[in-house]
Parts: sequence; structure tokens; C-alpha cells
Amino acid sequence: MSQVGQSAAPARCGGADRDPDVFDPRNRNENMKSECLLISSLFEGANPFPEVVSDGLMEYKCNYFLGNDSTKWRINVPNFSSITYKEIYPGIDLKYYGNGRQMEYDFIVAPFADVSQIRIKYGGCESLCVNETGELEVQTKWNTVTERTPYVYQIVAGEKKQLTGEYYLCDDNSFGFKLAKEYNPALAVVIDPVLTYSTYLGGSGSDRSTDIAINSSGQAYICGSTGSADFPVVFAYDNTINSLSTFDCFVTKFNATGNSLLFSTYLGGESADYFTAISIGAESGIGIFLTGYTYSADYPTTFPHFAYFGNIDAVLTGLSSTGDSLLYSTFFGGNSSDYGTDVEVRCNPPCSTGAFSVWITGATNSLNLPVFNASQTTNAGLNDAFIAQFTSTQFPISLSIGLKYCTYYGGSGSEGGRSLGISPTIPYKPYISGSTQSSGLPAMNGYDLSFGGSEDIFITMFDVAGNGQIYPSASTYFGGSGSDNSTSLAILSSGAVCVTGYTNSPGIATPGAFDENSNGFYDVFVAKFSSNLVSLNFCTYLGDAGEDYSGTSASALTADGQGNLYVTGFTSSSNFPTVNPYDATLSGTLDAFISKLSSNGSSLLSSTYLGGTINDYGVAIALDNSGCTYTLGGTYSTNFPLMNPFDGSYGGGNEDVFLTKMCLSCCVGTTGNVDCDLANVADISDLTALIDNLFISLAPLCCSSEANTDGDLGGAVDISDLTALIDHLFISLAPTAPCQ
Repeated sequence: MSQVGQSAAPARCGGADRDPDVFDPRNRNENMKSECLLISSLFEGANPFPEVVSDGLMEYKCNYFLGNDSTKWRINVPNFSSITYKEIYPGIDLKYYGNGRQMEYDFIVAPFADVSQIRIKYGGCESLCVNETGELEVQTKWNTVTERTPYVYQIVAGEKKQLTGEYYLCDDNSFGFKLAKEYNPALAVVIDPVLTYSTYLGGSGSDRSTDIAINSSGQAYICGSTGSADFPVVFAYDNTINSLSTFDCFVTKFNATGNSLLFSTYLGGESADYFTAISIGAESGIGIFLTGYTYSADYPTTFPHFAYFGNIDAVLTGLSSTGDSLLYSTFFGGNSSDYGTDVEVRCNPPCSTGAFSVWITGATNSLNLPVFNASQTTNAGLNDAFIAQFTSTQFPISLSIGLKYCTYYGGSGSEGGRSLGISPTIPYKPYISGSTQSSGLPAMNGYDLSFGGSEDIFITMFDVAGNGQIYPSASTYFGGSGSDNSTSLAILSSGAVCVTGYTNSPGIATPGAFDENSNGFYDVFVAKFSSNLVSLNFCTYLGDAGEDYSGTSASALTADGQGNLYVTGFTSSSNFPTVNPYDATLSGTLDAFISKLSSNGSSLLSSTYLGGTINDYGVAIALDNSGCTYTLGGTYSTNFPLMNPFDGSYGGGNEDVFLTKMCLSCCVGTTGNVDCDLANVADISDLTALIDNLFISLAPLCCSSEANTDGDLGGAVDISDLTALIDHLFISLAPTAPCQ
């Protein structure tokens, strides 16, 4: 394979100091003049008149009323999900599409076409370099623009085979791509920088993931259970598996690039131990809290609120933020079987004192659960849900943690708390959701007060009375004539309550939803309720003729600041709906999926399969501050798609964990209509996106509608929006217009 360009070896990014005299927009004074920076890109030697092909006609249209000359106005301009420049180089197409924080582009290289033809030159920058993770850094006098490591693949025998690809730098601020020797020139190749990282995690035994949390730095905390004596551990509280015949819990923290571990530890006793959920107290440096259940009488405890061990007990465990010390750990349960399924931690306002609260929910068939300030003091059926809140007056925890309340919640049949959410406003109100077989569940003040089918979903909101007693203040059934199962609940910043799960009930979708018709034996559903649970805003099916399931974690559903919903799970449907997919084809018997729904449930904004040739399933999903998704799951595939992995090899047991970071089609931020990169602030990257849209590539902005970048509310994205953003950033600092 010939190399791109004729220069010396690629420059690696160093740590040289920046010139202190270079303009920095943060160093302003009243007399300073505004400056603009333009970064341009040129495809050197490219076809100047390529055929342009659009694909994926979208529902909305744009109107452009520019200036006072009506002959230049354009109305009902169609929008497309992708634009392809055919034969931009001989045998090479260039495809643009919205997929992540910014526009994405793929080079599609035909068989026997020469990849070395591709050469992109940047103008307006100081230098290019490749950092240690293989990303291209474009150094400017203001900031650094980063292009992710390219994801390169070929379709071999119907399967996507990843190739090793990297940026190759030339001596004139231009670059191309270099492919490894396994490249087959007789097959088409796609160079695509969308997948940020994807990795296995595990040892030679079975490794099962259950939940994920992301901090403000983009570092991922995951938990689960492992039967591997060689599970990777580093800076661990416990370096050794405690039972070789069954499972230990694990907690692992990845760095922001996903290629190394900041800590990883076992936790457990002599019998089986399982973590089901994780929550991190990012607001005030609170540690990591986990819940699950244990069969081990010697499960590690410290400052336990309940030292008694029954048959199977729920656990509540607090680890230090570095994962190497146990701050608090307690059994929780009665004399029978008790299971913790979800946990949430919040600092107690004003969040400067170190005080915090922890909530857990789960299921129990114990008759002597340690109830306190309870609205229901006895187990009413076969299994009941429970909810409990612990509070601490200081951090570190020491001996200050205490039980604020604990109550059963259930009817004469069987139910369990599956997922837990906390209201965004103070005083905090907890919600739980799950599945019930009880016709006499205490439902009140809710959307549906009647049980239907063989199993229904329930959602319940709790309040605390003046005497400290917890009580359900609103509760609703939800379901149809069949079996309806809830796995995950998410509370939006607006207070709306969303749930996902799987169902075989027809007729539960609402008019105007993305999919109003049930498709197969089981379909995923996503539903959104008002905060008081009285109104159903929408419900949609998601699936096709096979079997489709939401993830098994309480975190299978999450939302961004605009209320768009992200769900993961697994499917056997060969026609599961996809939009701008990373992978459009079912690769094995079961594949994981990642889907993004609009805030009103009427459209699918992006959706993709994810997996190898055997079985893969999504368990949990989380978002970072940039709107990128982190999908956690399990895989039996030795060829699961990887990118910059911490672990590039399948462990060889019955199952490995996978963690994949991906950016789906983006929307707008929350602080202004010109926030295109979901950073929750209008900044330089938004300016770059607007300049590129208006003057350079004319690529469409990565937003759900044109008005989302309409900074002056004039009805179009145009020069006045650019002026408004420059004024906001460098001159008057006036705020941009609020989001619509």
C-alpha cells in the first residue's frame, strides 16, 4: 500500500507552551478589537465538479428569506440526512451526514481504488499533529480542533471487518489516511471516524455488566459481576476473586478515551454476589454508591446499618471515588430473599456541607423488612417492591449515615421495584417503576387506575409527610391485554417521567407516535408521562417482526437536555428500524441496538445495530456533556466491533462485557440557539460550525431543525446569526436568544 504524501514520519502532539501574546478570547478588555479565525479545508487534487447525490429525505423543510430581494428567497427547501459527492477522487466517494457532535464524513473507496489519492489540507491553522490515541489535532491560535481516530472497515462475506487505519501527515498542513496490510484492495473500504471507542472487558470466565455512570470528564464507571479469576484489576480495594465457583461483584472506572483503567476492583464474599446499579455523587465529591444482592454471609461491610444476613440480602455499598477503600457497606433485608435493583445519590442542598441522601429500591418476599416511617408496614403479596432512603450529615460517611424511611409497596400478587428516579426539583421526590401482577396495587391520582392483562407496569411517586412518613402521592398502571414489563425509568429536567420496557400488548401506542403498531412477539416500548403521572404524553413501539427487548438495567433509558430519549437493548429483528446507522445489518442471532427518539416520540432521530456474529445485547446507556452515548452490554462475539480498545480480545468465557462510546445524530444545547455541539455553552466550536455551514462546505448543521441555530430568531440560519454569535463571544458578551 503506497503511503500518502512524500513527507517524513507523522508529527506527534507535544506539550510546548503556547505563545502568551497570541489572542485569547478570554482575555478581553473594553478597548480590544474583535478578531475572527477561519479554518478552511481543501481536498487537494479532487474533482472540482463531482456529482452530488442526496439521500434520506427528511420531514421538515427550511425557508430562507435573505435580504429584501424576494427573487433570492427560497421556501420549502428539502433537507436530507446525507449528501454524497461522487468520484471526488477516482473510485472514491465522499459522504457527509449528521452523526454526533458535528458533521461526519465517510470516504467510500471502491475496489482497487487508491486510498493515497485522498489529501486534505487545512488553512488558517498553525500545525497538525496526531495524539497518543490516534486523533488528529488541528492547532490554531485560539484552540485545538480534534478529529477522532478514523474507523475503517470492509464488508467481508457479509460481515463488517475492522481494519487498522491512521492519519498520515504531510509537510504542508495536509493529511491523508494510511491503511494496514490486512486491507484487501479487491473489496470496497469505508473510512469513518464516528466510533470513538469500543472495548471488551473481562477475563477467561463469564463477565456480566449491569450499569454505567458517566462523570463530567467523560470517564465511565461500570459495575457487574464476574466469574473470572483473571478479571483486570488495578488500584483495587480487593485484588482477588473471593469465590472461584460463582460470581463476585466488580466496579471499574475507565479513562475518558476508553483505553485504560483508572481503577478496577472485585468486591464480594465466599458465595455469589451481584451488583445491579451504580450512582456517582458528582455534585460535591461524594463517592460511588452501588446496590445489588448477595448470598454471602461474609460480604464486606463497614459501619453497617444492618449487620443481619438473611437468605439473600440486598446490599448498599459506598466506595471512595478512587475505588480503593470501602466507605460504607451494609446488608439490607429480612429473613428471606431481598434484591436491590437501583440506587440514586444526591447531595443535600446547598451541597456545600457534605450532607447527602441515597435511595434504593428493589423487591422482597421477606416478612420482616426493616420498615421505618412506612406507609405500608407488611408484605401484602408474594413479592413486594420496597423503597428506602438513607441520609448522611457529612462526607466522608463515617458513622453519620442513617435510615430516613423504608416501606413496602405492593398488592396481593407479585411485584418488584425495577428502576428509581429522583425529581429534578427540591424537595426531592422519588419515583419507582416495575412490573406487577396485582390487581389491588394502591394506584391513585394517576393516568390508569385499572389492572389489565397478565402483567402490568406500575409507576409511583412518593412524598414525605411532616412527621417523616413516606407515602405514595400518585401511582398509575400502564399496559394492555398482554404482558407488559418495565425495565427502566428516567426523569427529565422538565420533571416528565419516561419509562421503557418490552410488551406483547397491542394498542398501547398513542396516535402520532413513531410506531403505532406492535410488530412481533415482543416489542420495546417507550412512554412519557407528566410529572404528576396523570397524563400520557406519548407511547411508541420500537421493533420489528422478531423479538425486541429493552436493556435489562435500570439505566436502559436516558435523556438529553432537550428531552430526546436514548434507549438500548437487544433484538432478533432483521428489519429493526435504523436511521443513520453505524451498522444497518443484524449480524448475529441477537444484536444490541442504540436508538434516539425525539422528545415528542414522533420520530426516530438515529438508530443502529451494534454487534458481532453471535449474540450481543445492550444493557445500559448513559450520556456525557457532549451528547455522546456510552453503551454497556454483554457479548458472546469474538468479532465485536472495536475501536481504540482497552482490551482487544474476547476473554474466552461464556460472556464478555463491552463498552462502546458513540455519537449519534445531535441536537441543540440548552443555553442558546447557537449551541450546536451540546456543550451547554455557545463557544468557539459553534462559531466554527456556523462558518463551515455558511461559507466553506455548506454542510447542513447538525441540529434537529433549522431554528435551533437561529441565533437572532429571524427564521433562518444566516449571516446575522454569525454576527450575533461573534458579538456574544468577543464584543458585548450579550446573551444569545433563548432556545425555542
